[in-house]
Amino acid sequence: MAGENLNGIAELGHKTKRVVCKGCGIPFTIPVRSGGAKKYCSMKCSKRHAYYKDKPKIIRTEKTCPVCGKAFLSPPTNRTKIYCSRKCLHAFSAHKFYLKNKDTVYQTYRGNALKRRLAVIEYLGGKCAKCGLEDWRVLQINHINGGGNRDVKSKRGRNYALQQEIVTGKREGEFNLLCANCNILYEYERDIRWKGVICPTKP
Repeated sequence: MAGENLNGIAELGHKTKRVVCKGCGIPFTIPVRSGGAKKYCSMKCSKRHAYYKDKPKIIRTEKTCPVCGKAFLSPPTNRTKIYCSRKCLHAFSAHKFYLKNKDTVYQTYRGNALKRRLAVIEYLGGKCAKCGLEDWRVLQINHINGGGNRDVKSKRGRNYALQQEIVTGKREGEFNLLCANCNILYEYERDIRWKGVICPTKP
């Protein structure tokens, strides 16, 4: 019964042989014919080899990326190439911009962080759940079921990711607002602070 070789050529009783493509170096199967043998596996390899066979060999220069420290080969036509990738180039440009505009970047960062904090406070009611204090400077986000530090550290964006989950309603009923005093008392009552230690002044 007729079979099919790697190139999809039906083997109808004809002999086949394996040759290596001169363009890409990958072996492929062709039928044995009278006349010249096929030298390339595809027209793409044929055109590419015909274009580059008379070209001089490009000698690349090895350089070291100043951002990540990885060695890379740079073609002689691009002598000004310093970074191994566009990612490293952008990282260096961002760092350079930060050094030049450090105060502006810091103020923008702090301003955005304050806006996110106020949005969370407003979403959670804007006052302490125990004493009713409304001063945003002392209000804190409290995990009702505990495990706040572990929850924040497990997220990639830390506080930013947690605030986004609260504002979008993904963690409904898991948080409330407590002032600093009420939050510390809440942790003492749940035996989170000074766990296992008996207060000497406690009756």
